[in-house]
Amino acid sequence: MRAGTVRDSWPVWISVLAAAAAGWGCKGDDTTAADDGGADVESEAEVPPEADVEVDAEPPEDVLEDDGAAEAEADTVDPCAAYPCGPYGANLGDVLADWSLQAVNGAAGAMSGGDDLVDMHDFYALTEAHGGTAKALLIFVTSVWCPYCAAEADLLEDLYQELHPLGVEFLGLVLDGATPGVIATPVAARTYAMRHGWSFPAAVISEELYDDLTRYWPPEDRASGEIGVPLHLFYDLRGMRMYGRFAGAVQTNVLRAPLREIAEDPQWVSPGRRRITLDCAPGTGTETEPNSIGESPENGTSLPYALSGVQCPPAAGDGLFLDEDDVDLGNLEAGTAIDVEVSTGAGTGVYPFAVFLRVSGSSVDLMQDTPWVMGPGPNGRQFLVDQRGRYFLAVIDGRLRSTNYYGPDLEVPAADGCCVGGPDHTYDLAVSPFTLAVTDDAVAVGTSAPFTLDDGDLNVHPFDVTGGTSYAIRMEAADRNLLNTYLVVWDPAASAVRGANDDEDAGAGNTDSLVRVTPAADGTLWVVAGYTGASFRAGPPAYTIRIE
Repeated sequence: MRAGTVRDSWPVWISVLAAAAAGWGCKGDDTTAADDGGADVESEAEVPPEADVEVDAEPPEDVLEDDGAAEAEADTVDPCAAYPCGPYGANLGDVLADWSLQAVNGAAGAMSGGDDLVDMHDFYALTEAHGGTAKALLIFVTSVWCPYCAAEADLLEDLYQELHPLGVEFLGLVLDGATPGVIATPVAARTYAMRHGWSFPAAVISEELYDDLTRYWPPEDRASGEIGVPLHLFYDLRGMRMYGRFAGAVQTNVLRAPLREIAEDPQWVSPGRRRITLDCAPGTGTETEPNSIGESPENGTSLPYALSGVQCPPAAGDGLFLDEDDVDLGNLEAGTAIDVEVSTGAGTGVYPFAVFLRVSGSSVDLMQDTPWVMGPGPNGRQFLVDQRGRYFLAVIDGRLRSTNYYGPDLEVPAADGCCVGGPDHTYDLAVSPFTLAVTDDAVAVGTSAPFTLDDGDLNVHPFDVTGGTSYAIRMEAADRNLLNTYLVVWDPAASAVRGANDDEDAGAGNTDSLVRVTPAADGTLWVVAGYTGASFRAGPPAYTIRIE
């Protein structure tokens, strides 16, 4: 698939529910090339001021001796002092090649030294080894056309102002312009940086570097052509070594933890070798760690059900592992409706969300996801079972919504990761049954009506039907980049599901929902509008119900 299409990427758990939690992502390309990073050192012979040497005369013996001593001293100068030597690469612990990028804003121009090029050695020159205070670097790779990139780009300036006093530097790197696959112009990149209020350096990719940067995308994306922006590259500036990376738009709290860790307590075992923490903590609640689907110690087969748990704080230092608490809800009949609320205490560092999963043999199907934007305090979500099966509820830390990849030599366990929990990462989960009821206006057959999805609840719209008549009911997103619809047709008289659909034609990119029904008798059916993915960053996502 051509780079530049929007990637509708959601978590998939197989067997032990550990793969990766992939956030909304966009596709794009980008690049980088390596200079050799060596230092050119010129040396001069030290000539004593009292030496009177004519131009054509042979230098005195003491001058020759001094000259040789100076040359010997020059030979001992560290060739990697001006910029770290390799190995350069795109894996964890590799040194960042000394890229040269065109500056597009004032902050970048000030770093460039007058040549309008931001080089990676300009950042290295800010480190303690050169008399500065810089310790960590986030490279935010983005594209003008990507809506999720823009949503995150709006949040970066505040985070930069917060972390910069700790020695954290940011670089905004703009790839594509308004057209996917077409490199942004300097003017478009400058406008982008201004629109999002960046006071940190911004640059635009070069033609020479564009293709090389694909090495930094997740391997599965490179293999499939699904290239995801935004891309986040974390570097320890002390040695210009990669500390972590991931693709997909996230809230800034996902970025804060690893950047603070790099600045304050980088987890290096040796140069180029990262410490990966695998020790699990039991947490402070009633949950049991670790747990995985199929072996879940959390038993929610009798509702209502409550759980006090703990989530791992995300940090690139421990591989951004995913902590899951899987609640076994047992076998549920079609038409079962449950209400899920996850709440956190004041000042908590966790942003948990819940996903609904149906298990059939070795297959795990993600049913309906929660809102994209998370925050402290209660977070509710309602689920309607559209077919009988065994269900689990997975509680996951919402600070992590991205694919994790650290190179081919790092083995990430397939279990639910590990936890360094504590009181700042606790949550409470409450699961209870509820009864469906009309929540929104009726929709007349032959018409369409616009609505919005609020955070947490399903929308229920009644419509009148005539027995023996066939109906096509569609739920269409106003912007498919922001909403992946899910539609259930419910018969309130029989308390039964009459049809359900996620995507009308996923192969063709149509993620709107379509259900066809032919009721046996006159009456009223309900359209239950939900979603398998939604972004609330631009306000509640809009949709239309259309009945034909």
